[in-house]
Amino acid sequence: MTNEECETIREPMDSLFSRGRLQSNSNEPWWQKNFFITRPLLFGTWDGVFTTVLGIGGIVNAVILLIICTSLALISVFSAIGIYERCQIQSGGIYFLVSHILGGQIGGAIGLMYTFGQLYDDVLIGFGESAARFLGIENSFIHKIIAIAGLLALTGTNMIGVRWIIRLQLILLIFLMVALIDFYLGALFKVDIENGVGYFSMIRLDANMNPMYDGFNCSQLGFDVQQIRQNFFTVFGVFFANFLGVLAGVNMSDDLRDPQLSIPVGELSAIAVSSMIILSFILLLGSLVNRAYLICDTLIAEKVSYTGFLYLIGLYVSSLSSTVGTLIGTPRVIQSIASEGIIPILNPLAIGVC
Repeated sequence: MTNEECETIREPMDSLFSRGRLQSNSNEPWWQKNFFITRPLLFGTWDGVFTTVLGIGGIVNAVILLIICTSLALISVFSAIGIYERCQIQSGGIYFLVSHILGGQIGGAIGLMYTFGQLYDDVLIGFGESAARFLGIENSFIHKIIAIAGLLALTGTNMIGVRWIIRLQLILLIFLMVALIDFYLGALFKVDIENGVGYFSMIRLDANMNPMYDGFNCSQLGFDVQQIRQNFFTVFGVFFANFLGVLAGVNMSDDLRDPQLSIPVGELSAIAVSSMIILSFILLLGSLVNRAYLICDTLIAEKVSYTGFLYLIGLYVSSLSSTVGTLIGTPRVIQSIASEGIIPILNPLAIGVC
């Protein structure tokens, strides 16, 4: 078996998404090198998930998915805004909203399900695996240790106080902005024909308009994976998961100086900015990248980016930012449920609630 075959990452055949083959090119100029930042796993919207959704669903269906997901997110946000305008705002986020409409018992049940669902944002396994590869370590136990260490560090920052969490989020936001700039600069000035990236082309844009649900054998491009047949709803199910954190600001209502003003402005602004960024990614990737590479190469957006390594840093930061948001909101939901005495076993967690 050759070294190239050993480095190939194999995925289950029934998986919707696959990892790209790890590649290295010593002849690349210095500004295109990754500086030992190895290719990450599937982090979420920016890479892994989104590019394959675009490749399989096509530009038209990707835009339709974006409209549907944004509309569903807006329904939740407008409902939250309406409740906050008519009720005296308390802590508890999701639990506060549901309990004031459907009652404490239903609110407690939904709040618990929401909390346990958000636990998946705290795992950081993808971050741990990528960080371990950065150190040249291929040990699953070390991956978990790094993930736990990262989670403990973020938890410690959260325990210090909300002020430090906000400062950390601002720092992470700067890294995300730099990653976006790196992508947009690459879309304007960079060409990588070998990896299916060219200049803006209306012909390519038209070719990527319609879906390709019948599956595709990626081995002809050097990727040891075969995309199986999909449909609109399987793609929608994966893409919609990226919009589940839309009420993160609502969970911070007790920490806001003026929640009745901050929540509508913050939530609607976040949805608007995120939707516009995703729309720009759809149009740019659809006009720059060949369909086969959109489907097979889960890290094609990194190849579009001008430097690449700045974009990869943005992927690391995006995973940490999601975890920080979860650590802020979910403890407040649990504490509010405990303060109501609905679930007796949680009563000790109500300490500190006025």
